[in-house]
Amino acid sequence: MKLSILNDLRKYKVFFEHCRFYWVYWVNKFTMPAKTINETKSPCRNICKLNEKGKCLGCFRYIDEIANWTIYSEEQKKIVLIQTQLRMQLPEYFD
Repeated sequence: MKLSILNDLRKYKVFFEHCRFYWVYWVNKFTMPAKTINETKSPCRNICKLNEKGKCLGCFRYIDEIANWTIYSEEQKKIVLIQTQLRMQLPEYFD
């Protein structure tokens, strides 16, 4: 009898884990904001090393730009991308 109860509990556990997965999926689907098609991607290259001035040597952003990237508007992100290109191409002027 004890063994059959344990088997039933295992079945219910698997069932509830399966239900929990779908519940989390649906909650996230309807509560998380949808990404827009034109969303600007981060310029991060996964070479995260900062120089003495706080500028990343991989993506040429300063630490405050990296930290605030997720809260920047699309316009602010595009400005940062332009600045990073200038920092990369003309470091003597934009460092």
